[in-house]
Amino acid sequence: MEILIILVPLASIIVAIGVWLFFWALKRGQFDDLDSPAWRVVFDDQDQQRRQESLPGNNHERSPEGNEVNNKDNNNDAP
Repeated sequence: MEILIILVPLASIIVAIGVWLFFWALKRGQFDDLDSPAWRVVFDDQDQQRRQESLPGNNHERSPEGNEVNNKDNNNDAP
């Protein structure tokens, strides 16, 4: 039972530190926008693909299977 003399104040200090860290994070805006970082991962690929397609001299098209087709090399019928 003597261990309670140490454990109760130690547990109270740990809880107080946790509550202080929560309010510190709340004040710093850590919980303001929880959805945008998750959606940024989804839309990042689409934005990167649009930037590549808008580059000058980009003659690549995508086939229905998703493979790139180079328009310059399609006429290789010469012997």
